[in-house]
Order: sequence, then C-alpha cells, then structure tokens
Amino acid sequence: MNHYAKCCKAAPKQKVHTVDEEAEDEEEFIVDEVHTSTSEKEEWVVPVEVNETIIPFKLDTGAQVNLVSWEHYKAMTKKSKMHPVKIKVTGYTGERVPVKGGCVATFRYKKTPDKSTAADRG
Repeated sequence: MNHYAKCCKAAPKQKVHTVDEEAEDEEEFIVDEVHTSTSEKEEWVVPVEVNETIIPFKLDTGAQVNLVSWEHYKAMTKKSKMHPVKIKVTGYTGERVPVKGGCVATFRYKKTPDKSTAADRG
C-alpha cells in the first residue's frame, strides 16, 4: 500500500508536460462611423416625425436610448410633458452626455408609429 516512487519496481510512469500559452492582449476596436467612398451622404440621417414635428435623426442601431436635442424639443408643435430621469447616458468613448429630462413621445418613420421614451439632451 504505502510505498515511495523511488523504491517502486513497477514501470515508471511517463510525465506529461503541458504548456499553457496565453494569447497576447487583444486590441479592442470601437467603430463609431463607417464612411464609404461611394456614399454621397456623410451621415446616415433620416427625417423622423416626433410628436407631429419632423426632426432629422442620425441613426445609431446600437443606441439604447433615443436622444432629442433641447432645441428640437422646444421646436416641437406638440410637446410631451418633461419629467426628471435618473439615467446616465454616455457616448461610445465613455464621455457623459448631459440629459435635462425625459418624455414619452410618438416616433413615426415612414408611417410606422412607435411610442417610446426620449431623453432630452442638455
């Protein structure tokens, strides 16, 4: 039962050596905008109706919140009531985007309505 490997007459077991290779730190890339040389427009901007007022929106498919500038909010013909919000909005680089408040608004693009909450930028 109890024996030492040095004294054991059984065939020696082969040792297995393993090498764990760690990949070098990968660079992280963040894409903000993609431009093509064949594109005539510099930005992907579409007219969106917000509470019966047409506002040009720069589309961002990865955004988690709809932002309306304070100037566009003031220009709306049918304003939604502004309410305080406790949210932190940051851009893709991590910079903080100031927010004055939020409102529930009806967004309409190509005759398709969508009711959602918009944060008004300060």
